[in-house]
Amino acid sequence: MASVQSIYQGVIAHGNRLGSLCQRAYRSVVESRRRLALLRQGVAYLLLFALGLVMALPFLWMVSTALKPDALVFRIPPEWFPRPWVWRNFIDAMTILGHPIYLYAWNTTVIAVLGVVGVVISSSLVAFGFARLEFPGRDALFV
Repeated sequence: MASVQSIYQGVIAHGNRLGSLCQRAYRSVVESRRRLALLRQGVAYLLLFALGLVMALPFLWMVSTALKPDALVFRIPPEWFPRPWVWRNFIDAMTILGHPIYLYAWNTTVIAVLGVVGVVISSSLVAFGFARLEFPGRDALFV
């Protein structure tokens, strides 16, 4: 592109009649590159959409299955949109097994919060040490 642009500027600077021809050629090159960039972007978006759909389908199938009555779960051909929707399945999942699911969820939350707080505190202390103190090998560890 630089060579076309330099030729174009050289021809215009000399006042040659080839200026309009060179200008049209330059515009043609720019437009074709713009079209190619738009085509690449379109193909990239199409591939990203397809990949996103592939990633989302298992989640959508899980939600669909969670809302089905027991008789429809293993039905062939499968139904994506069950009729009727059974919201009771979520309540049954939390209570039917006799395990304290809510206690497990609370324990998980406590452990996760304590882990995050511990990482933030220890990372802050280490960052202070790297920023303020100089010691042999600091740069090697910092990378």
